[in-house]
Amino acid sequence: MNFERQFFKGYSQKVVFRNWSFNPTFSYGYYSDPGDPTSAIRDTYRSSEVMIESRYARDESFLQNDNDRLSLGTVKWPIITFRYTHGFSDVFGSDFDYDKIRAGISKRIRFGPLGVAYADLSGEYVFDTLPYPLLALHLGNQTPILASQTFNLMNYGEFVSDRYVSFRYRHYFEGLLLNRIPLLKKLNWRLLGTANLIYGGLRQSNIDINAPVNPDGEPTLGYGYFTDKPYVELGYGVENIFRFLRVDFIHRVSYLDNPDVRKFGILFSVFFQL
Repeated sequence: MNFERQFFKGYSQKVVFRNWSFNPTFSYGYYSDPGDPTSAIRDTYRSSEVMIESRYARDESFLQNDNDRLSLGTVKWPIITFRYTHGFSDVFGSDFDYDKIRAGISKRIRFGPLGVAYADLSGEYVFDTLPYPLLALHLGNQTPILASQTFNLMNYGEFVSDRYVSFRYRHYFEGLLLNRIPLLKKLNWRLLGTANLIYGGLRQSNIDINAPVNPDGEPTLGYGYFTDKPYVELGYGVENIFRFLRVDFIHRVSYLDNPDVRKFGILFSVFFQL
């Protein structure tokens, strides 16, 4: 169930209730008693949770069609969000009681002739001991297609955390550099730069709850977590190729010794920037 209301211009409140079952398609197991490694191993669970989110965007504008609308962002002010999630045990068969908080701020920044940038800062904290699928499983991307909400050189399941802070930055130079080259000026290509950074941690209790084998005794799929440094990837690219194609060149800066990492990637996407 999802309820959302705008109380006044720029401020909206959302309440969501969810109940779902986790039935993994991969080998997984966790201890039914987090403090006892001899307890029964399970690989499924049910979760019931309520999520309350506040969002403030003072001068946000939209494209609207009937009940559907698309945000065009704000001009001067940042967009601020705060989310609280509570999971209930023994509600519609749910297994865990937990609390999470998440906050984020995003801002469009104009640099005059230097172009325009978009900066996003977010963080989350999970207070309780939970199987890692209920924690923050950071999204990787192992395809040649750029995905804006992922870390594009991070492997799937490479990093899990119960607390983190993330920063994303995109800078569109518009015609500042490429328009100075006659041939490229005719093509109307646009240069951009990106930076994605995330740093988090995982408490020992949230490591110990995950079993090395599933209920059938088979080894489980591994996962990773942050050590003493952030994950960083930096990139540059060209957009507006044929008026719709974008090509990004991304370098992975940290955790280069992790298994099967890509240190460099060329990714493609289709973008229509408003």
